[in-house]
Amino acid sequence: MENMPKKRISRLFLPGVSITKESAAAPSTEPTGAADAQKSEEKKGVAADDADVPKVVLQEVEKRNKQLKVYLMNMQGSEFAKAGLHSGGVRTSFSVMNYQTIKQITGLQRVPPKLLVFCLSAPDRSFDWIDISAHPTASLHEYKESIQEMLLGMKMHQVMVEDSTQPMLLPQVTITKTIRAILLRYAVSTIPNRQTDSIQELTNRFTIFLSTDKIVTVHRAQCAFVDELRSDWHSFFEERTTTTPRNVLHHFVKESIHTFSSAISKCIVEFDRYEAGLFSSSRNRSHLAREIYHIKRRASVYGRTLTLTQDAYSQISSSLKVLPSHVDYQEVQHDLAHVQSLADELNANADSVLQLLFQLSSYQVNELMRVLTLFSAFFIPLNFIAAVYGMNFEGLPLLQNPNGEVYCGALMMTIAAIIFIWFKKKHFL
Repeated sequence: MENMPKKRISRLFLPGVSITKESAAAPSTEPTGAADAQKSEEKKGVAADDADVPKVVLQEVEKRNKQLKVYLMNMQGSEFAKAGLHSGGVRTSFSVMNYQTIKQITGLQRVPPKLLVFCLSAPDRSFDWIDISAHPTASLHEYKESIQEMLLGMKMHQVMVEDSTQPMLLPQVTITKTIRAILLRYAVSTIPNRQTDSIQELTNRFTIFLSTDKIVTVHRAQCAFVDELRSDWHSFFEERTTTTPRNVLHHFVKESIHTFSSAISKCIVEFDRYEAGLFSSSRNRSHLAREIYHIKRRASVYGRTLTLTQDAYSQISSSLKVLPSHVDYQEVQHDLAHVQSLADELNANADSVLQLLFQLSSYQVNELMRVLTLFSAFFIPLNFIAAVYGMNFEGLPLLQNPNGEVYCGALMMTIAAIIFIWFKKKHFL
C-alpha cells in the first residue's frame, strides 16, 4: 500500500468514482475552467491509477459494485434492467439509459416497476425480443396489474392479456390479424413434496406473443432456458441460416418440452425404486400404493399437457405457414412424440403396479380367510361334541362311564384326524 499514489486512496462502489484528500477538504477556490481541466485530467488518469492499485483492492471494489447493482435491481426493478441492443453482446450495466431504451422499443411511456423487462435485438436488427417477468418483490395481484398495464400499452388484444394472467389455463393458441399468442406450460425443476400432483403445482405458464418484428415472452417465475438463451443470444443465430422470430418460437417450445423430459425422468427413477421394493415384506403396501398413485397422477398431468402442447404448436405452425419439412418443426414434433411416449409408458406401468398391489392385498385377505376357514373346519365338530356333553341331561352316552373322558377325547381326535386326512387329500393344506 505504500507504493500507491497518495492523491488517490481507493474507489468505492462505482467505477470512476474516487475519494482523494483534496476532495475531502474544503471546496476548491480555483476558477471554474481550471477546476474542469483538473477533473478532466483526473478522469484520464483513472486507468493509469488502476495499474498502481493492488489486485486485492480492485477485486474488493468489483465485489462491492456487484452488491450495489443487486441492491438497485431489487429496489428499482425495471429502471435498472439489463438491455443488450447491439450486436456485440448483452450489456450488463444498470442505468436509466437502458430503461429509456426499453420504453422506446416497447412504445410505452412508463414501464411498471413491479416487472423485470429485458430487451434483445436480432443480430441483423430484423426483430426484437422482449422478455417480461415478475419482480421478486411483486405480489400476485401487483404482477397481474402490471402485466395487464404493459401488454395493453403494447396494443395486445384484451383476450390475450387476460389469458396470460390466468393461472389454470392449459396450452392454447389465440390468433389475430397482426399477433399470434401461444400459451405454453413448462415443468418445474423441483416439486414441493411427493404428494404434489396438480397441474398448477407441477407446471408454470409461459406465454409467447409473436408478430413480424417482435417476440414477447411473459412468465412470472424465472426460467432457466430463458436465461440460457439470453446469455447465448448471438451464438444462437450463428447456427441458423435465417433470423426470424419463428426460430425463437421453435426454441422455446423445444425447451419447454425438455423440462417435461427431465421431470418424467425423475418420476421414472422414483417409480423404479418403489417397484423394486414391491415384494419386500418390510414395506407398507398401503404407503407404497399411495406414492405410486401420485407418480401416476404426475405422469397423467405431464402427458395431458404435452398433448395439448402438440395441438397448440401444430395450430400456430399452420398459421405461420411452417412446412412439415422444416427442420425445427420436425425436431419439435420428434421431441414431443418421444416425451409423450415416456409419460404414457410411465402412466401405464404405474397403473399396472397399482393393480398388482390391489391383487396382492386381495391375496393376503384370501390367505387370512383360508387360515380361519381351516381352523373353523377343525373346531366346529369338536365344539359340537363339547356342547352336547355340556348339556344338563341324564342318559347321555358315556356320561356315567368312568372312562367317558378318555372315550370322548379319543372321539374328538379321530374326527380331527379324519378332517386332516380329507383336507390333505383335497390339497387344502
